[in-house]
Formats: sequence, structure tokens, C-alpha cells
Amino acid sequence: MIPEIQIILQRILSFDKSRKTNSIKPAKIEKYFLFRELYQKEAKIGRDWAKIYPVALDLGLIKEKAEHRKVWTIITEKGVEFESMIEDSLTLTTQQKRFLLKNCILGKNEFLGINQFVKTTEIGKNGFEIYLEDLDDLRDLSARDFRIIAELGLREFVKDEEKAAIPKDFADIVDDHKQNRDEVSEPDFDAAYKDQKAVGDKAEEFAVKYERLFLKDNGTKEQVEKFNELNSKENIIAIRNIRAGYDVQSFRNKKSKVKNPDKNIEVKGRKRKVRSFIISSGEVKKGIQYSKQKDREHWIYFYWNIEKKKKTNIDNLNDKEKQDFLEPAAKIPFEKLNIKLCKNCLKYLVKVDEFI
Repeated sequence: MIPEIQIILQRILSFDKSRKTNSIKPAKIEKYFLFRELYQKEAKIGRDWAKIYPVALDLGLIKEKAEHRKVWTIITEKGVEFESMIEDSLTLTTQQKRFLLKNCILGKNEFLGINQFVKTTEIGKNGFEIYLEDLDDLRDLSARDFRIIAELGLREFVKDEEKAAIPKDFADIVDDHKQNRDEVSEPDFDAAYKDQKAVGDKAEEFAVKYERLFLKDNGTKEQVEKFNELNSKENIIAIRNIRAGYDVQSFRNKKSKVKNPDKNIEVKGRKRKVRSFIISSGEVKKGIQYSKQKDREHWIYFYWNIEKKKKTNIDNLNDKEKQDFLEPAAKIPFEKLNIKLCKNCLKYLVKVDEFI
């Protein structure tokens, strides 16, 4: 896609030169004649100039101007600078890739998907990293943006790990962008956080409703009443103590003392049907601590496909149907996760295949 954009720029320049124009005005060509040139002289299977041309506009390498009932395609200053770097019209140099990322992509609404990809990466031992499951879950990463990321070489897979990293060639640009994000990009950040939080809140809501139904069948009336008190919206542990390491308090069985809840539940949710979740180092340390306590259980309730599940009105279901619907995709005793702590790890990726 981007190599083809180089051809567009060269076609515009060659057309201007053919007129022997000595004007200092930017090179331009009537859009109709540009497309005729491209389809007649640059015909090649797989090239769709009608899709490539808008990308050049979004990158700001060209612009359009209507004059006298004609539409002209004009090379911008960025386009001239980028074209001057061309060594081979079919390849891209590192210099060109860096130029596009820094000057034409980062911070631009036309490339929200790529900006979200960069924003979602976090610093790790391999530089700026992203879990592959998170990469698949990016909302605005279109096929076009995926292709641009590939052509720029903006990600490389970390050997023997379920991660991708931004190559060192771009690390300084990404670091500078992350450190100096302006206020315009803050709403995008807030929107992504809000979406993430909505998934977590819905998963937590499902877990509370599921556990309540479970206790009605397997606990006592007093336990259900205490459960409702402990897990009300105003009193739930996730609100009272965000560092508790779990989200819901419950009871193991009918013999559990009402005054001493002995079942912790940490809730994890995924927007789509992704077979993994992310857990923080703090949650892992708390989980290890709780799971070693006598007469206490620490569980992970994992929900996936939240985006689809939240559209169902469970009020129309009977108790059995509700319980089936609300049951987690995986209920995992924490000790079975077998997470090995590492010194500098902030987060861990947990695959759930064996638990589903």
C-alpha cells in the first residue's frame, strides 16, 4: 500500500516535469488524468488505486483542490519530503518508515487504530510490548491499519512469548509520543479506559448474580442475606478496598460462618471470545497469600464474550436459565494457575484452555 503511494507521488512529479514547469508552486495533476495514468501504466494484479489513493490523503502526502470544475491532486510539503527519500519505489527505507510514523500517523484521527495499538503497548523487557490477545482485541484496528503496521514493520514477535514488541527503530518516536501526548488525544484515552472498565463492571455484575443464585441452592438464607449486604453496589469490596486482590466475597458451603466470609472471587472479563486474561502482579501476590490460608478459598471467575452477553435480557429467564447464562466460562481455583513470579513483571497473561 505505501510503496504504491510512492508511485502516486512519482507520477504527479513526472507529469509536472513533462510540462517543463519552473513554477515554485507544488506539483499537481488533475485527478482524472492521475487515475488514468495509474490504471494504464501501473496496472498490476492486486493493486486497487481507488483504495490506495485515500490512504495517501489520510497520511497528508497529497491533498485535493477543486478549481474550475476540476479536481486537482497536489503534493504537500510532507509528500515532497517523503518522495525525496525514495531509493526504490517498491521498498521503504527505515528513514521513510520513521518519517511516516512520526509526521503522518501518530496523533492523527485518521489512524485511530494504529494510535490505539501504540497507546496499548506497555514498557517491558523488550521495549514497548503488547500481549497478542490484546492486539487481537483492539477495536479500531482495521485491515488497512494492520497492513500499514506490517509494511512499516511496527511490530515484531517476541520469541517464545505471547507478545509483540515495537522494534528499536521506532522506540524513541513512540517514547516521545507517549511522554508528550497533547490534550486532543485524551478523549481517545478516556474512551478506551471507559470501554475496558465497562467490560470489567459487567463481568463483576454477572459474577455477583451467579454467586447469589448458587448460594440460594447451596447455602443458607442467612448467608444469602449477608452476601447481598457485602456485595451491594455501595458496599462491594471492589469499591471499599481496590487493593484487596478480589472483587466478590462469598461462602464456601453451608457450614461457613456468616460473620466470616471464606470465599474470595477475583473476576476477569473479556469483551470478545478471547481464551485468556491479564492479571496484575499485585493480584497474583494477593492470590498466593489468600490461597495459602487455612479454611479459605480464592477463585478466579472468568467471563468472555461480554459484548454479546450483555445484550441478553436475563429478566426474561427462569432461575435455572439465569444460572446457566451467568455461569463463568471458567471457574478456576487460584492455586491451579501455577503462575511463576518474575522480578520485573507487572502483568501476566493467563491462558484458560485447560479450564474451559
